Amino acid sequence: MPQPKLYKSKKARKLANQAKSKRHHESRNKASINAKRRERYREQRESTEKAKIRKTGLAGNHSDKEPGSALAEDQHTRHARLWLERATRVHNRFLAYIQDNAVQFMHRACRDYLQLKTSSSILEREKVLGEYHLSLTRIHNSIYESLGIVKEHQAVGDMVNQVKEVIGWLEEVACLILCDYNEVRSAYHKAALEFQKRR
Repeated sequence: MPQPKLYKSKKARKLANQAKSKRHHESRNKASINAKRRERYREQRESTEKAKIRKTGLAGNHSDKEPGSALAEDQHTRHARLWLERATRVHNRFLAYIQDNAVQFMHRACRDYLQLKTSSSILEREKVLGEYHLSLTRIHNSIYESLGIVKEHQAVGDMVNQVKEVIGWLEEVACLILCDYNEVRSAYHKAALEFQKRR
């Protein structure tokens, strides 16, 4: 039986040859390619640091602003507003998921666990909240990396902390589940869980 064809068309053969040539070139010239990449990265980093210094006004007198600085500030505020809108959308989904009341959300989660006697009621909620937390943390970090500490950074930080608090409550219940069902039931009925101490 003959060997099966590797390439169905001339174009596929050409693309495969190009990929092979590229791999060969990169393996032989790895050091010079990496040096060029490092230099390009260093130049980009220096230019962004200079731009941040100009934005924060640390570059000297404010009277000698460059002609495009007003435009740069408008882009700066627009960028911050867009990140904050994105964070607000994620936070609103979080609030809808917990039905605007974190303590009642936890009561429902504990009652579901005590009735069903399966940890999935807690773990599924923890997974969903973990995704909200991850999204908000990414936005929070992006604001800090691009704009520094601004009011939008603080606002998103408050949202992150709110989600983190509810995750902490769920993790407390999940730890008790690892011990025993009766541990959870006892702690819940004695109002000894952390969310129950919150008024």
